[in-house]
Amino acid sequence: MSNDKRLHQASPSTASHTDAWAIKLARESAFAHSNEHAYLPQTRADTKSWQPHEWVVAAIQVAALGAHQPAAHGEQPYNATGISLTACQLHEALLMAGAPELDVPFEDRGLVRIFWMDVGHSGPGLYCECVDAEEEGCILLDGTAPATRQPAQAVNIAAFKALYRAYVRLLESGRDRIIELGGTCDPVDVMEANDVDLLAARRALEGQVVGNG
Repeated sequence: MSNDKRLHQASPSTASHTDAWAIKLARESAFAHSNEHAYLPQTRADTKSWQPHEWVVAAIQVAALGAHQPAAHGEQPYNATGISLTACQLHEALLMAGAPELDVPFEDRGLVRIFWMDVGHSGPGLYCECVDAEEEGCILLDGTAPATRQPAQAVNIAAFKALYRAYVRLLESGRDRIIELGGTCDPVDVMEANDVDLLAARRALEGQVVGNG
């Protein structure tokens, strides 16, 4: 069975996930070569709306399927180019990646890149960087980061809610002062709904497992 036929026979959910992955990979590659062609996305923000041609997406999918075909006799095994990590190294990479972006479309989620360096800032080894913030540098995955040894901490839910309310009161005070001086300002509920820090706090209050400490 050809790779093209297998793509068409994949389940809708699998195909959708594969499409999103291929589109994200195409966007990253296009941005990396943006200085070569004006029609490619010129900023990181542009990549979120830039759409690759269908044949590009299909080519990436076919190449990915081909890479997972059983190796013929004498060829390298399918996992010859894989990277082996300890649980602590994987934890460090997850810390580098940050919180899961569950409410973000798959193709827009941040990526981390793991690679080997013979001459890195902390010696030879596996390094990890955020694809969307390469300028911030990379870390050595050596499994010794203190954060990997820290147990999960309980959160005082009452104190957390009090801090949230205090933050909102600051928005209210700021708006009142702006209006008092003759300016214009969004209603507090609008500012609250658009504040990224308050959004993160609300998600933590609604979905994170917390306890009273």
